[in-house]
Amino acid sequence: MRTCLHVALVLVPALALLAAGCGEKPVGDRGESTEPTPAARIVNTTCPVMDGNPVDADNVPASLVVEFEGRKVGFCCGGCLSKWNSWTDEKKRERLNASLGNAPGGTGGSP
Repeated sequence: MRTCLHVALVLVPALALLAAGCGEKPVGDRGESTEPTPAARIVNTTCPVMDGNPVDADNVPASLVVEFEGRKVGFCCGGCLSKWNSWTDEKKRERLNASLGNAPGGTGGSP
């Protein structure tokens, strides 16, 4: 019985973290403007941190955009932006290239 309790105490929080994704509310639910600014035009179509999570180049808020190697990069949430900021340039370059698609300025990253 004790073993089951210990397993439950470890598994339940781990599963909750996995289900929560990056832990941020979707854009628009935080009270911030979802209106893009002209400077917020991004090159990626998916979040470089959360693989496959779409990022709408026409609607990403300027607060979720950074410039990296001369290109604007958009993120799905502030949590992903914070994680990006902790990475090396090499990792950023690799993940950005994987997230490029048909957005203007994109080069069609790897599948």
